[in-house]
Amino acid sequence: NIKKIEMVCKNEVVGSSNVLDIVVQFKVKMELKTNNKIKTKDLILPNIYIALVDRGSEVVLAKMTSIIDIKNKEDNLIVNKKKFRFKYANNDNLSIYFGIQ
Repeated sequence: NIKKIEMVCKNEVVGSSNVLDIVVQFKVKMELKTNNKIKTKDLILPNIYIALVDRGSEVVLAKMTSIIDIKNKEDNLIVNKKKFRFKYANNDNLSIYFGIQ
């Protein structure tokens, strides 16, 4: 289960092109429930799935996955911290979707 997502987006215009350079930093906190008999070294984990979507045109602009590392923990939650960068004409109609794949 994804319990909490923290996200910071920063953007700036690139030169005279009016294209935005957007940097997204995210921190996903997840809860992983397993059978205690499963050995964690043999465990195949899903990935965090991230999609950037232009809501106006309903077009998926980019899709990414982020590997889950069960060693990164805060309390009893697994934490995944990453950042990515992309360029796009504007950010008025952008949505970012997170899920588990």
